[in-house]
Amino acid sequence: MQYQEDIFETMHVHNTTTIEGNKLSENQVGDLLEKGIVPEDKSLREVNEVQNLCRSGSIRRLTREKSLSSSS
Repeated sequence: MQYQEDIFETMHVHNTTTIEGNKLSENQVGDLLEKGIVPEDKSLREVNEVQNLCRSGSIRRLTREKSLSSSS
């Protein structure tokens, strides 16, 4: 299940940042998020954009999980 969530997150982050003009490929996004590998030929702005979008999704997930567990 975690593997599928990781793939979805990579695809979501890639597609969302691509709309905004980010040039990282889906493979580069996956390597950055899963392995911490920063592409050498991309700008710091593009790398930060991917990392920040991923963090914001993680925060939303944690908040939702905490809310669901406290309402039980």
